[in-house]
Amino acid sequence: MAATPLVGTYGPEAALLLGILLAPVSAWAAARWARTHAPTSTKNKGSSSSGMPLRSILRGIGIRTLLWWGTPTLILGLNAVRVPLCDPLQGFFWMVLGPGISTLLNVTLGAALGLHLPRWGPWLAPLVPVISLATAGIEFWGTPGVFFMRHLLGIFPGPIYDRGIQIEPQYLTFRLVSLCAIPALAWLIRKNSKLPNNATQQPSKVSTTAVHIGFVICAALCTSLFLIATVFADRLNHRSTSGQLARVLKQSVQSERCTIVANPTTDADDLKRIASDCDFRVHQAEQRLGVQSPGNIRVYLFDSARQKGKWMGAGRTYVAKPWRNEIYIHGTHWPHPVLQHEIAHVVAAATATGPWRVPGPASGWIPNPSLIEGLAVALTWQTDDGWTPHQWARALLDLKRLPPLQQLSGLEFWKAQHHTAYMATGSFLRFVHDTYGPNALRTTYETNNLSQATGKPLPDLEQAWHAHLRTVPFPKQASAWAQDRFNQPGILQAKCPHHTAVIEAKMHRASTVDQNMTKALEYCGALLDLHRHNPRWRAEHLRLQARIGPWEFTKNHWDVEKQSLPWPQIRQLIQPLWNAAIENADWMFLNELQQIDRMGRIQTVAHMDQGTVTETSVAPLETTHLRTEQNNYISNHQQRAQAIRQWAWTTANDTGAVDPNLLQHTKVLLDATESAATRSVHAQWLTHNFPELGLGSYMLARIQMVENDLQSALGNVKASLSLGLMAPELTLEAQRMKAYLLAQSGQWRESLEAWRTIKNQHRGDPAWTAITTDWIERCQFWLAKKKAP
Repeated sequence: MAATPLVGTYGPEAALLLGILLAPVSAWAAARWARTHAPTSTKNKGSSSSGMPLRSILRGIGIRTLLWWGTPTLILGLNAVRVPLCDPLQGFFWMVLGPGISTLLNVTLGAALGLHLPRWGPWLAPLVPVISLATAGIEFWGTPGVFFMRHLLGIFPGPIYDRGIQIEPQYLTFRLVSLCAIPALAWLIRKNSKLPNNATQQPSKVSTTAVHIGFVICAALCTSLFLIATVFADRLNHRSTSGQLARVLKQSVQSERCTIVANPTTDADDLKRIASDCDFRVHQAEQRLGVQSPGNIRVYLFDSARQKGKWMGAGRTYVAKPWRNEIYIHGTHWPHPVLQHEIAHVVAAATATGPWRVPGPASGWIPNPSLIEGLAVALTWQTDDGWTPHQWARALLDLKRLPPLQQLSGLEFWKAQHHTAYMATGSFLRFVHDTYGPNALRTTYETNNLSQATGKPLPDLEQAWHAHLRTVPFPKQASAWAQDRFNQPGILQAKCPHHTAVIEAKMHRASTVDQNMTKALEYCGALLDLHRHNPRWRAEHLRLQARIGPWEFTKNHWDVEKQSLPWPQIRQLIQPLWNAAIENADWMFLNELQQIDRMGRIQTVAHMDQGTVTETSVAPLETTHLRTEQNNYISNHQQRAQAIRQWAWTTANDTGAVDPNLLQHTKVLLDATESAATRSVHAQWLTHNFPELGLGSYMLARIQMVENDLQSALGNVKASLSLGLMAPELTLEAQRMKAYLLAQSGQWRESLEAWRTIKNQHRGDPAWTAITTDWIERCQFWLAKKKAP
């Protein structure tokens, strides 16, 4: 444990692993110790030995609990020299809440069984926690939950990728229930121990009876509470069940292939739209894999990650349970960002066997995550941060960081960095699909044997895949983005992932909701204390500093950081520094930013096309995760903002002088922290002063999408295209907005033609091919539905 950062320090993962390892051993050792002090009958003398005194037994239980739990806990504490204690208080509380209480229960249980059943106790004691672990697996299989709470083992709070896990109230109440078992076990121990036997210590008969009655009443009450809490575990949120989710998510919408279950407050039109898109995603996955998915897919749609984490355990992680035909997601965006990926898991289950309906050794009893997740990525084939999985895999290959496929097989998948594992396996299985056909992919998923499905050994397949990746167009200048993306450690090697996520959430709330930049800066400083050289937090610290001032201090900070920050972080800083420079009327600094911005744009649009470098418009190269079409337009995208800044600066300098009025209006338009109403006023000013340019209408359309005024947005984006925009990036985004808005309003034929136009304009660009192909398939699906009788 100490060798791996995730479980080498106090936290939920270390607590769970230690609890599972200690449970059977501590129970067995306690039972063997207690057996030597159990009461025994002496038949030849007609008498019996009444065993060890109760006080000595309880003292022995306490000492053994401290030894079994305290020794490894102390070792992990000393390991803080290598792996820092991120949040010592809460981390130590995890260790008490998990293996601390579990070890106490196991030692007490072992002592009770050793005393009561001296012959069988040492065998039964370790068997009980093992059975408890088996029931956790049965619960995972038979219920929607991905968390489990076991009195003898501890608490598994959710998926390993779910960062930001904290101690929740239901964990505390569960542990109070666990402690209720102690009096019942103590009563069993008392029955098999002896009272003090010398005259000075012998209590009176009355006091002995009173103590006995009190002991029985206490044990009976605690046992009753324990049983009641076990029966109503779902009501106490100690277990997730379908009935529990039905009580929480009361609204449902039925489509042809899906049932969407959501909160009563969720907008009915949003649910119908998601249900309809679910039908399309099922059809799409079936066509790509060549299978027919049986049954209706049930989609549990939660309002937020917090609600999902509370009721079924997976907060920020989206989950599918193929064997249950169920998906658990949150958010009502359309198209939903991960619905397609999770549906791919469920549809692929039609080809798999075993209890989990996924591929893997031992007939699927041991899941193979590289095939499970890789196939979902290959079937969905979405762009991620502007590039396809093939392009990201090409970047890994160029950087000599593409791991051998053997290192991503089986459980090795979880050791790799998250993005590396998903992009590499998804790219490889897409290559198999395109080269050998859907049947090979289907057979691989069914048999967990790629060589059998393709007739080629894995090394030959890997070599052919690498050769294919070298033909994939990928900007050489984009290596900075690739390095930034893949430099993050894998989850097992991550340093303080939960503590980091909690501080990050507080910082985000302080800067966006509370608008308290000083507090946000403090939180960012705490992140830098944990991750001293992390460029992401260094850039964020400078961004917040630019909002607070003073300006001279910010400029000095920038002069230091720009020497070592990678280009993705510098690019993120240009807009906040642009805003601060305009507020401080520092035109010379604006000129410096303009030159940096311009050079960055040249680097961004330089593509490598079979060895020839050309300048052309490209898919958005964003460093933030933009997961939905609508978010693509309401977010302050850096590439579009860059084009607008360049236009504003050039226009302001046409007469040889700076136009602060124009720059101020541009600043407000591009400032995501400004309200939609404020930005609308400035967009209208732009329309009035530059009527020959469609920029004002384009900006109004983006703002109206924030307000969900989609009809007005469609009108304005059409107007912007008819007037013309001054940069190819903006023209492309306006075309994409128009195509999307037409689809959302149900004008499928017009949307189809718009997406085809975009695809033809950017034929040969893998990212735009993936984006437009997905939308064209959606439009064709619904046009066919309309024609069907």
